[in-house]
Amino acid sequence: MRDKNSVDGQLVAVRKIPYGTTRTVAAERLVAQIEAEGPQACLAFAYLVLVEAYAHGGEGRKVLVPYTKVLRLADQSPDLLDEYDAHTLLWAAKWVVNEVIETPQVPVERVDALLVDMERRFVVAGAGLDAIWYLRTVWADERDDPSVQSVYETWVATPRDDFSQCSVCDPGDRAGYLYGWGRTEEAVRIIEQTLVEGERCLSEPADMLSRAALAYLDLGRTDEAVVAHRRTLAELDRAEVPLVGVRGKVLRFLARVGAHDAVVRRISDDEQVMLAQGESAGYRMGAFVALGSAASCVAATDPDRELRSLASGTTTVAGYAAWCRAQADQIAATFDARYGDDHVSRRIASAWELSVVPVDLSVLSTPDPDSPPAVDRVEVLSGSDGRSQPAVAWETEISSTSLVEQAEEASSRGDLAQAAPKYQQAGRDLVEAGMLVDAGFAFAEAAHCAQVLEDHDGAHTAFARAVDLLAAGGAEPALVAPVVRAWTATACAVGDAEAALDRLASTATTLVTEAVADDRSAGAVPVRPQVARARRHEAAAVADVRARTLATLGRWDEAVTSGSQAADVLEELGSWAAAGQASWLVGRLLARRGDAGAAAGRYRTAAAQLGRAHQRDTQVKVLDDLVALLRGAGLHDEADEIVTDLLG
Repeated sequence: MRDKNSVDGQLVAVRKIPYGTTRTVAAERLVAQIEAEGPQACLAFAYLVLVEAYAHGGEGRKVLVPYTKVLRLADQSPDLLDEYDAHTLLWAAKWVVNEVIETPQVPVERVDALLVDMERRFVVAGAGLDAIWYLRTVWADERDDPSVQSVYETWVATPRDDFSQCSVCDPGDRAGYLYGWGRTEEAVRIIEQTLVEGERCLSEPADMLSRAALAYLDLGRTDEAVVAHRRTLAELDRAEVPLVGVRGKVLRFLARVGAHDAVVRRISDDEQVMLAQGESAGYRMGAFVALGSAASCVAATDPDRELRSLASGTTTVAGYAAWCRAQADQIAATFDARYGDDHVSRRIASAWELSVVPVDLSVLSTPDPDSPPAVDRVEVLSGSDGRSQPAVAWETEISSTSLVEQAEEASSRGDLAQAAPKYQQAGRDLVEAGMLVDAGFAFAEAAHCAQVLEDHDGAHTAFARAVDLLAAGGAEPALVAPVVRAWTATACAVGDAEAALDRLASTATTLVTEAVADDRSAGAVPVRPQVARARRHEAAAVADVRARTLATLGRWDEAVTSGSQAADVLEELGSWAAAGQASWLVGRLLARRGDAGAAAGRYRTAAAQLGRAHQRDTQVKVLDDLVALLRGAGLHDEADEIVTDLLG
């Protein structure tokens, strides 16, 4: 029999793997081994590790089997559970009940029984009941129980304890229920109070802000709605997790304010993460509602508008909205069958009825003139040192420096809507002072802020201004290239993808030409090694962005070529993290093209590169793709070897 400590060590190693396919496969393998070979004392921990992997790894529908097994152990052989196992079992109960509520194949009676059993175990363990009443609120709301608001009040009155929701998620959840029941003012008060306290977690304050934007809109407080929406986008930009629910509420907000361009862009960008395979039925139904109802708003006035969708096979917003509605209705029917009524289908229908209040979401002011004024057109005076200077250079430089500092301070606290115009005005002032390179970077910062806040028209103009100013000021090409790369996403968003590809190509040509010149002049006019390296690195980074842009246009072969070139050069330069990201992209492109063998090779390369960069979390995501690819091809032994090596 294997040693308990060594097996526990393997289980701990599994828990250190980020959630996803690889962790789940590793947990499944260990559970099977322990069931077959022992030791029995590790079984409870193993089952709980598997429950956790399923619940948080997108396969929540599978949690009942290992959870039932650990319950049986706890009841029949309690001596096989140590104190840690017993504590974790109570946490697992929360995960399991959440998942079965979202799984219509689990009968109402089974969910009720799980809740009763969960409460009994909490009482026996001497734990508080806040988690129980929270889940009873979730369940009552899902069932459309007339007593739901009474159950909610009991939950709110129950003291918090060690098994309660996160202290920031808790008020957000309460506000969510109040908003859903039409108690909008109460929801807003809770959100505003919590935001003032400034606490954060993985999902907050993004979730509360996205809900506040919709609530303010309902209350006619449009300016506050826009502020909340912009803060939501800033939070999304720096989020560590996908925040699918937040993305859905953002889509709903954009649809309701008539921001049709933004709706179409976000559907194309967010569809894959929102419709992740393996998630619960309730989760996917919510995603279809968010995507489809937003698309239907656009389709009401422009049904034939083109929309890029990999999931649906449709090409217009009207077709996409109809496809999402059909998917959502199909899932809703399974929930209706569980409950014996049609309240879920009715909820879906009402979610499709969005009231529209047109709102201008632009961040930057009207475009500047196309070309920067030449420095010699500015009136000059002789300075104290006898050199000519622009007449307003002193004051303008001081003024623009102050504006940049103010913009940076606003940006650091996430107020990009305030930062953007300050950067823009600083850029204008710096142009007047003849400081064209500094002006170019100021405009680039303004463009980035506007880009995050989805004012792509303003960002497009500001990026163009930035690149023109940098070129006019003679900026080093390796410093201009990142601005061009950042511009590409916005250019694609405004329908300028082909022009973006041309800019990327010309930028790469300039960088490569400079790099060749560096090599040829090495024996005559020495070039600083860091400059030469920066030029080569930027040329590769540009090739990577070009690959991603080509991929969005469905030009797979060109994308693979460009991405492969980028990955190879980045590896040669020792930029392992960037090389790994580029190789990962190529692997996904090859898999999508149906070339499984080549895709597997690139995935392995990407994993090795990311390993050298010590980026374990991203490395495991690549391995998730590789394991899924191999298992899909029936190569289970190879997939198992990868898991074994990772635990190694």
